[in-house]
Amino acid sequence: MPNNGSLHDHLLEAFLDAPNVSDVLLVTRLEDPRIGYDDTKEVRVFIPDLHLLTSKDEKRYPYGFNSKDQLIGVLKALKSFRKGLADDESLTVYQLGDFVDLWRHSGDDGTKILQEHFDIAGHLYGSRSALNAWLLLGNHDLDLPDHGGFGVWNRRYYFPIRDPRVLVLHGDVFDWVERAPDWFQKVFVYMFSPHHDANAYDLENLRKGVDRAHGRKQYNKYIQAEYHEIGQCVSAGDGIPDEPYNVTTVTAPGDTSGHEFLPAAFSSVQRIKTEFNLNLTMVVIGHSHHARITVYEGGAAGFLVLMDCGAWIENYRTRAEPEPKPSAQIGVMVANDCRIYQIL
Repeated sequence: MPNNGSLHDHLLEAFLDAPNVSDVLLVTRLEDPRIGYDDTKEVRVFIPDLHLLTSKDEKRYPYGFNSKDQLIGVLKALKSFRKGLADDESLTVYQLGDFVDLWRHSGDDGTKILQEHFDIAGHLYGSRSALNAWLLLGNHDLDLPDHGGFGVWNRRYYFPIRDPRVLVLHGDVFDWVERAPDWFQKVFVYMFSPHHDANAYDLENLRKGVDRAHGRKQYNKYIQAEYHEIGQCVSAGDGIPDEPYNVTTVTAPGDTSGHEFLPAAFSSVQRIKTEFNLNLTMVVIGHSHHARITVYEGGAAGFLVLMDCGAWIENYRTRAEPEPKPSAQIGVMVANDCRIYQIL
């Protein structure tokens, strides 16, 4: 990459030049050195929930995967951006889970969904030109490892490898801590240990927890909510605010005003620190379909950033524009500079 401008700048330019992308809005931005991830040569991109279905399945629901053309444009932009990186620069892409939706599909085999969306899947993984995305399992696609050879999928990733600061996961586990605390204890090591590899026993326990959390839900009208409030957005092409933008700060670990999962995320991070000696400062998730960044400022008691990257399903709205619009969000992190964009 040329020396003028940051990797954030160059990636944003690639997004704005992407086919089928008319604009990129900034949803939220936080830059804080306390995150402790100082690598300015590494770009981390987080693609949240897609909930892909076959066209036959989608006809049974009044909502579905949003903005396929825009997502293809974003994936092509990421490839173009990667080609321009210098030898000491790199791009890592994560798909945060619920890539397909087996709960709304007419079976537990996602092969037909992946065949119909071969273009999206092909950009992400499995071909020589693919982005080689790190793929996470969500609660709606937990059975994918049994169908289609998805051996590279996992339930959590940490970075950097040495002295990790950031935990990346789907986020559904934080939704279950209150509902099934005993079950949560059984899968804690699998969900969070950096030294533990998945096995059949773990996945079976996870399936039981997922079944319990879903209950009798049919998802006829929506999965999480009809729409999600994300505050005011600005066109990223007009400039990125220097100060934290649309960031909620809380001072009590039990405060849910910024994010309903903050208490569970905070308590999990504290336990991870005790059991695995990892000094995490940030958690990146999807699952809620609601894009936002919340910071816990606990003084001596701690500091934690919860970055929820949103979704490509359901809708969002802002205070200035209350009419709901299709969610198409993506998270980007370079060093301690974290952003979520809405793609138009």
